[in-house]
Amino acid sequence: MSDGKPVGYAVVGCGRISQAHLKAARTLPDDLDVVAVVDMIEEKAKERAAEFDVPTVYTKLDDALADDRIQIIDACTQPVFHAPIAVQSANAGKHVVVEKPLCVTVKEADEMIAAGKANNVKVMSGQSRRFNDLVFEAKKIIESGDIGELLHVNIATGNRTEGPPIAWWGDEEFTGPNALIANWASHWIDQFVYLAGKKPLRVMAEAADHHDKYAGDDEWSMLVRFEDNLIATYTHSFNCKMGIAGGFEYAGSKGTVEIRGNAVYLEGKKIEGVGDNTNNFAAMLKELVDSIREDRDVLCNAEQVRDVIAIGEAAMISAREHRCVELSELSG
Repeated sequence: MSDGKPVGYAVVGCGRISQAHLKAARTLPDDLDVVAVVDMIEEKAKERAAEFDVPTVYTKLDDALADDRIQIIDACTQPVFHAPIAVQSANAGKHVVVEKPLCVTVKEADEMIAAGKANNVKVMSGQSRRFNDLVFEAKKIIESGDIGELLHVNIATGNRTEGPPIAWWGDEEFTGPNALIANWASHWIDQFVYLAGKKPLRVMAEAADHHDKYAGDDEWSMLVRFEDNLIATYTHSFNCKMGIAGGFEYAGSKGTVEIRGNAVYLEGKKIEGVGDNTNNFAAMLKELVDSIREDRDVLCNAEQVRDVIAIGEAAMISAREHRCVELSELSG
């Protein structure tokens, strides 16, 4: 598609996160024509349509897929539905963006990748926190060689929480076997895989469950070995405050890059002139439209993000079976 006209767009799933996607889409009138919203609960779909002035409401995905005005399906449902919606939409010839996580298992990721390739459509993972100035600046520094060879990634983050912000984070039937891995770790694993720029090989992990409000364990530490002797350590808690002094370090043989708050630091010195955008849904959607118009691979495509899903799945196996898990063990 290269005619420059806005691309027809529909959101499937009218829960909380759909507001962020629709708000972003409405800032891109030259790129996106917001055609429809879809939700099996008609009242929710009508409410979201009224909020964002969306002309069409559907209660069935099939109806949206039959609408020739729509070229992009944006899946804003719970994680367990991401893969089925993406595969069905791709098979109907629609491009797809899926709110993070891409899916729950490597098997699902492979099915999504295959459907996209078979139908020559884009299948994008909605890693909105990848699309920010801080991450792109850190990527530029790492690739420039200013910090030398990247040797170690260290991420520690967490907060004291009383329970999930959304009820279904406590229900495996909707969020999958682990709420932390699906709904937060997917952001930070994607960040360190992207910035590392290397292939992850194996994972060792330990986890603990301190209360039953979340699906699965709520306290995690994992060690990821990449090719070229790169090591990443990642600790995340739903029970205690972590990362107070920073939390996101990329250490090389000549220097260290840190992402702290809304700034990037090189060897402890703040880099001036870097924007404070930290969660850009609009940039994410614009990237998808541009990739369609330019007929090129989209950043954060399902094939690229497969490793993120593999690390999360391997971590769950490792914590459960108390062993190192090779990512090559996981396949569709």
